[in-house]
Amino acid sequence: MSETKRKAANPFAISCPVGGSIISLVESHSKAVAEHLRSIGLYRGQEMILKVLAETGGCSQNELKNRLCLDHSTVAKSVGRMEKSGFLTREKSPSDRRITIVKITAEGEKRLEASEEIWNGMEKQALNGLTETDIQEFLRISAQITENLSTSLKP
Repeated sequence: MSETKRKAANPFAISCPVGGSIISLVESHSKAVAEHLRSIGLYRGQEMILKVLAETGGCSQNELKNRLCLDHSTVAKSVGRMEKSGFLTREKSPSDRRITIVKITAEGEKRLEASEEIWNGMEKQALNGLTETDIQEFLRISAQITENLSTSLKP
């Protein structure tokens, strides 16, 4: 996105250039990832659900909600869509029939693999033209900004 378009898209970009730059960075990355994920039949965020399920071997929707810092309705909607698409299954826990366990399917594993390729490709594209020093400095500065914001006063 050009500097002019970025400033027009975010009215605070002029008075708050760092905040505006962060927003622009996040939005451009998220949009690119989302477009690629749609090409493999996933909505943005569903690849994260698949990743957790692959890592855990299956878990409850409540555990998904907690691990991904999402609200219950978002997880329930995504799980429903993904089950309908054949990417995961739901079954009652053998130890507690009140709990439903969500598990990744073979088709879900294929989508996860494809999504990991997308994320890796986005990483490579994002870092194009940057030196290792640039990357390390970006990571250091990003971590410091994150720390500064996480300890800021609550409104």
